[in-house]
Amino acid sequence: MRGKEFVEYDNPFDVGMTGLLGFSSGYSAMINCDLLLMIGTDFPYQQFFPKDATVVQIDVRGEQLGRHTKVDFGFVGDTKATICALLPHLSQINSSPI
Repeated sequence: MRGKEFVEYDNPFDVGMTGLLGFSSGYSAMINCDLLLMIGTDFPYQQFFPKDATVVQIDVRGEQLGRHTKVDFGFVGDTKATICALLPHLSQINSSPI
């Protein structure tokens, strides 16, 4: 919920909040995703995690990695520094909007 104020109201990629206070659109997006990227959170609601997605978690607190779900790739570090370090190693597969 802390990040909600930073998502623009007209952002076409915003699916709404998920979890116990969320919307069905957020639930659907999480359950049906291929890749779940969790940045600075150890999202506690296990019933909302996808069953077959690849899960990537970035957190400055290493003890939080994999606390509530399996994590395929866990990175301990500051969000900005970690993402900046990872970006050169990623390639874009599909550039079309959702």
